Amino acid sequence: MVELEKRGIPTVSWTAEQFVGDARRTAQTFGIPGLPLAVMSLPFTNQPVDSIRGMVDKALADVVAGLTGKVAEDPIHEEITLLTDETLTFDGDDLLECVDRLNERFLEYGWSDGFPLRAPTPEAVERMCQGFSQSPDEVIVTLEPGFGIGTLHVIAANAVMAG
Repeated sequence: MVELEKRGIPTVSWTAEQFVGDARRTAQTFGIPGLPLAVMSLPFTNQPVDSIRGMVDKALADVVAGLTGKVAEDPIHEEITLLTDETLTFDGDDLLECVDRLNERFLEYGWSDGFPLRAPTPEAVERMCQGFSQSPDEVIVTLEPGFGIGTLHVIAANAVMAG
């Protein structure tokens, strides 16, 4: 949908209420945070035809608006901070305060969902990487939706932070 919008072809994406955050984040990642959405109360999957028809009827005004209006910036979407720094350092009076500051900063940057994170120290990430035969710099996966590069090292750091 984003590619069509970038080419000037209007679109509207149908999405369920519980997936609006994901849809907005994906659209933001691809450069159109105001991508028009028609929001349904439930996913279409496994719903009776009459229920789907009712949800569609309720959203027709949103569809028409999305297809005929300008794609506007979403004033309520969260900003994600992007840094080029390979390593971040957090200072504090003790290790616990350093970890608290890490968690606060990750929330501030939009990188965390609020669950506590463990610090991905070089030693902890190295221990995690030792369980694999691949090089830490080997690309394991391309991460959707932003096409991030998932090396073994990056995935290990993420696993360490998750605990």
